[in-house]
Amino acid sequence: MQKPTAIVLAVDDEDYNLKIISYHLKDENFKVITAGDGQEAWNTLAESPEKFDAILLDRSMPRMSGMEVLKKIKSHDILKTIPVIFQTAMKHQDDILEGLQAGAYYYLTKPYKRDDLRAIVNAAVSDSIKYNKLKDKTDKVLKAFAYIKKGEFEISTPEQGEQLSALLSSTCPEPRKVVVGLWELILNGIEHGNLGISYEEKSKLNKDNQWTSEILRRLSLSENKAKSVEVQMNRYDNAIEFIIQDQGDGFNWQNYLDISPERAFDSHGRGIAMACMYSFDKVEYHGNGNMVSAVASLNSETEK
Repeated sequence: MQKPTAIVLAVDDEDYNLKIISYHLKDENFKVITAGDGQEAWNTLAESPEKFDAILLDRSMPRMSGMEVLKKIKSHDILKTIPVIFQTAMKHQDDILEGLQAGAYYYLTKPYKRDDLRAIVNAAVSDSIKYNKLKDKTDKVLKAFAYIKKGEFEISTPEQGEQLSALLSSTCPEPRKVVVGLWELILNGIEHGNLGISYEEKSKLNKDNQWTSEILRRLSLSENKAKSVEVQMNRYDNAIEFIIQDQGDGFNWQNYLDISPERAFDSHGRGIAMACMYSFDKVEYHGNGNMVSAVASLNSETEK
């Protein structure tokens, strides 16, 4: 019997919806655990906070609403990094925005469309597994590296970006928080900057499960072989700054500093917003958008 790739908690007060979710995800090799309301969900999560890779959370439920559960999740040291997918019949932008601001970076509307459900859950689980691997890497980095004052690096591939993110985040007081945003900013420079993969192209690549193969194909093209992403690290008295520059033409970065309700249902496009909202105290793009600086405070009183 093949081992499940991930464990997903599905929370809904309608048993029919839970059956639909379980049915649609069974072929994806996920183990789905269900809860019939918010209170049951919270009891399950609190009992085993490290068990789950993603949470499908209904918004309107008895005993404890989805928003209440979400707030508890985001205030929990372990649970706060688990991707939460809000499943709701609500389509008003104010309601969606409220959930996004509370930390629900993924959205699904009812009634469920099979392909949309699978795409969003796969994206959330993939991000969760990726972030956990990055956090594990930071724990293994030599603590002596935390004393470095300045560094300059050049990388070209996502694998190199992962390794460098783990290394540089170890210079910060909360490396497991910083590594998520640092990786996303570096990856954005590689895939969108140097390799020119557009937002729409990535949506299709994710849907067709072709992102990795397309990255490798574009890296092998003659026009891309000499391209690199430059990363600088500077330690100051009260902060650490990371400067990331790619060789692309830039992009409309203003649209990605937060997750807009219009993009809440997409399978990607959250990385920069997560860096701003979760990982760093300040993220600032320069010029046409092919250079970004991210600052992590060394003052524990001002850290997020």
